[in-house]
Amino acid sequence: MGLITFTNRGIYCDQGDFYIDPWHPVNLAVTTHGHADHVKGG
Repeated sequence: MGLITFTNRGIYCDQGDFYIDPWHPVNLAVTTHGHADHVKGG
């Protein structure tokens, strides 16, 4: 099993149960860069 998986919501880390820079709303996300226009409440 790899560290990350590409899903329809974004890049998912199963071990940490979070998404990295998701492109759809998710419960828990890590944003790797802080541009305000990229971050949306979900």
